[in-house]
Amino acid sequence: GCLLNSIPDPGAAPVKSHRSMDRLKRLCKVLGSNYQERLDKLGIAAGHKEMDEKTSKALEQTIRVLEEAKEARFSKLQALGLKLRDLWKFHNTAPENILEFAETFACIDAESANELTKEKSLSMELISKATEEINTLEASMVAKQKKMYLGKKQKLLKLLEETHMVPADMKFDPKKKVESDFPKAISDLKIMIKQVKVQILERKDIVMRIELLQHAVNNSLSVKTSESKKYVLVYSN
Repeated sequence: GCLLNSIPDPGAAPVKSHRSMDRLKRLCKVLGSNYQERLDKLGIAAGHKEMDEKTSKALEQTIRVLEEAKEARFSKLQALGLKLRDLWKFHNTAPENILEFAETFACIDAESANELTKEKSLSMELISKATEEINTLEASMVAKQKKMYLGKKQKLLKLLEETHMVPADMKFDPKKKVESDFPKAISDLKIMIKQVKVQILERKDIVMRIELLQHAVNNSLSVKTSESKKYVLVYSN
């Protein structure tokens, strides 16, 4: 009985290699890799189920590498998908444009890479496409944020002027250039604008007095000017 158990099953190796090749085929399909090229590199003839130990080990190693690539790409596409979703929200992107990235969205909803079985659903092509879209949307977002920042800055400066305040009162340097992190800069400006509006209410009485004083001074100057002109005219006559 022991002797019989020690005799290797001649059908075991072919079954193992057959399953491995099926696995390789599925991986190539989902990753967008050429299955036939993989077989050629391994020196396996198409439809050939039996192989030596060295080739079998090489096949298993290839499968391990592709499995790792599958997991890495799944994580990458999930991250890209989430980033795209945020950018589309910011830009109010039309649904028809979003549909182009349906495969990327499939990654967000999937719990694991094994749920994705469609051809090229984890291909480098998809990753490149999503990355390119992100770069385009981010550049556009920065341009919009810069415009928003400049608008808020202008609003703050106008409010300060109307309130007879200067930027230094708010510890704001209008000459300081903002080239990045516009959301933070916009947020800071919003806070300052709120603070100035509070100051406007608190200083309303003071502002009115200043404006009345300025008005009186301006009127006084204009009266003096007209009187001096009158004097000159009388004297010249």
